[in-house]
Amino acid sequence: MASYKKLDCLILDFDGVILDSVSVKTEVFHEVFIRYPDVYEKAMAYHRGNIGLSRYAKFEYLFKDLLKISDPAHMIKNLSDKFSEMCLKKICECSFIAGAVEFLEYFTKKIPIFLLSTTPQKELEEITQMRNLCSFFKKIIGSAQVKSREIEAIVINENFIRNNVYYIGDSLFDYKAAQEARINFIGLNNNFVTFSPDVLSFRDIKEIKNYINKLVTKC
Repeated sequence: MASYKKLDCLILDFDGVILDSVSVKTEVFHEVFIRYPDVYEKAMAYHRGNIGLSRYAKFEYLFKDLLKISDPAHMIKNLSDKFSEMCLKKICECSFIAGAVEFLEYFTKKIPIFLLSTTPQKELEEITQMRNLCSFFKKIIGSAQVKSREIEAIVINENFIRNNVYYIGDSLFDYKAAQEARINFIGLNNNFVTFSPDVLSFRDIKEIKNYINKLVTKC
């Protein structure tokens, strides 16, 4: 594997960075929340305002904050399992983000790439296997409820230099995780989130690829 100066690895979010699945999951959240008509609008607003937050956190908000159920752990688990069932087929059929596969094909030969997602581990492994993505990643990390901790583990376990690690994400939660882990962040703007001018971000994956190639000098 060829090495790149100033770049130890890339960490990629999944939904909205590799697969065009944010809108797909929004449809499934709609199908779930419509069953609770009294709080539907608030639940959907919370989802749309917190793209990148795990389904568990959104269901906790539904049951605890909106429906005022004091101990909804069992209900959250059941609904999360149902959500996975409803999502899986749709996610496995949705489109790739334009340029994502080419990005992976190009950089996987040069730099270690880690996949980091709040999607449950088993579900994430199933999807990546069905979409023929597994070979692109050094490690696939799902169930990441606190992404900054997972990033921290990657940096420490792999003995990476923080300033040489780049996280590519499409949500404010991704940006916050990178900040907390003290690594670099590159945002991918979409229909749900547009990063502020002070955050390094681009319109598409091709622009990110060009930026990384300009940033680093091949050894």
